Amino acid sequence: MGEVERQNNIYDSTISSRFTETHNIDDPINASLRDMGILIGADWSNKDLVLLRLSSEIIGNALELKKKEKKLQEEKRKVKELSEELDIAYKRLKTTQDEFLRGERISTTGGIAAGLAHEIKNPLAIIGMTIHYLQSKLSEYDPKRELTHAIIKNVERLERVTKELSSYGRPINLNIRRQNLHRCLNLNLALVKPKCIVQRIKIRKRYSRLPLIEMDDEQMDKVFLNIMDNAVKAMHRGGVLTISTEFDEEAKIAIIRIHNTGPPIKRRHLPHIFEPFYTIDRRGEGTGLGLTIAQSVVLRHDGQITVKSESSGKDKGTTFIIRLPF
Repeated sequence: MGEVERQNNIYDSTISSRFTETHNIDDPINASLRDMGILIGADWSNKDLVLLRLSSEIIGNALELKKKEKKLQEEKRKVKELSEELDIAYKRLKTTQDEFLRGERISTTGGIAAGLAHEIKNPLAIIGMTIHYLQSKLSEYDPKRELTHAIIKNVERLERVTKELSSYGRPINLNIRRQNLHRCLNLNLALVKPKCIVQRIKIRKRYSRLPLIEMDDEQMDKVFLNIMDNAVKAMHRGGVLTISTEFDEEAKIAIIRIHNTGPPIKRRHLPHIFEPFYTIDRRGEGTGLGLTIAQSVVLRHDGQITVKSESSGKDKGTTFIIRLPF
């Protein structure tokens, strides 16, 4: 017996064994397959029936496997979506927690600041009046006037600090009304324009169409003026001050960007820029409270204020971004 014939016999034996073990020749499925063969004019043997049935089982299993694979992919997609939703929820929770802690810190330090301002204010006023009186008694060319002038200058600086301390410690009560945001920005630009002319700073306005915004214009004036004034100070050698606005209809927020082309803020300072008493003013004029107060005002409006600073590219310089809900 040749090798090919021997292998065929083994194959036939295996098929027959498989058929005998698992299939009844007269069961309904085999009967249906036989009927199908008669309809198409095929004379199927028992081996053919086994092969057909095994093939159908394989195809059925493959289809079932494909179905389970599709279901698994759907479950993976749902898990991924859930993971992304949890990540977004965590970030929102973290932001809310940070804002709450910041609010608590502002409240605590604000109370201390108000107390200090109260204690300093009266003695400082007495010192100021006394030194002005002493200076009035000196002749115009008396060398002592240089000393009294230096004292007066520092007393005035301390008075500014005291005023900001009082503002920082005072609760912010908002008088919310529907306001024209562009009008508010223009009024504050008018206040810094003389400095811009002297320092050769160009002013650019890129306004988008905005609805009326619900805000306390008096409080927001403090925010805009502080940021604009800081921008002008940063460009003592000239530059461009750009004020731009846009309206996010989907989120229902107005976005204000105040950009200056002065030297960028160093990265190590950015995380602390809104902290109380943190200042990067090397001239010693800043109190480190202006941006803290600005942030408090924006947060009281349920808004958000952020800052970014770039050393190169089209956004070179510093940009403060304020988002106010409509």
